[in-house]
Amino acid sequence: ASGTSEQKVLVIYDTMWGSTEMMAKAIAEGVRASGTEVVLFHLRKNDWSMLIRELMECRVFALGSPTMHNGMFFTMGGFLTYLKGLRPKDKKVSFFGSYGWGGGAIRQMEEALKNTKMEFVEDPFKVKFRPERQDLEGCRQLGIKLGEIARS
Repeated sequence: ASGTSEQKVLVIYDTMWGSTEMMAKAIAEGVRASGTEVVLFHLRKNDWSMLIRELMECRVFALGSPTMHNGMFFTMGGFLTYLKGLRPKDKKVSFFGSYGWGGGAIRQMEEALKNTKMEFVEDPFKVKFRPERQDLEGCRQLGIKLGEIARS
């Protein structure tokens, strides 16, 4: 990876019952609507080395996880451990996720990355149970903002 920052946004996520995936796709739609390139990565369906290459070349990314046992999904935990070891610089990150009873995924993702050189941008977007139309519109708006940040 060249380490140069391209004007694109990565949306990295995993999902249990499809809710977090719906959110990820709505965020990606917003990024696209802002005129910025977007790449969606499902953690169990994509090669992590390809993902890391893309991540090293972008300035902005979003991380999405469902809450499982009051914490982030296992694949996200593994990915963040891998990512922290690479010590990426000059990255801006935003968080999103879905939960059933008590949401803990976002808090854990923030905790995992708080001592890195990554800047947290925009408020985390949380949805209880399945996202409704207004939730997906909120995700789309988040995507538009992330696209604008990537181009600024």
